[in-house]
Amino acid sequence: MLSQGTTASINTRNWHLPWKRTQVSGKSDHHPKNNTTPLYRGNVRSRIFHRPGCRYFNCTDCAIEFHSREDALEAGYIPCSKCSP
Repeated sequence: MLSQGTTASINTRNWHLPWKRTQVSGKSDHHPKNNTTPLYRGNVRSRIFHRPGCRYFNCTDCAIEFHSREDALEAGYIPCSKCSP
């Protein structure tokens, strides 16, 4: 627990993440290490992921892309209850 006015830092250098950050169409997107078309997009605020065709797939906060359901789940995202990815 930190007291008010104190700061902390976390070293993430050795963390494994299934995507890498790139800049696409004016917003920050995340793409997996392979360069195939993403199958899912995750909402960075709600931490819910969607499949193409879902009405929420292109939402403003859907700025992270995954190539597999497993990658989305490993990153801590939960499936959309509407499109059931």
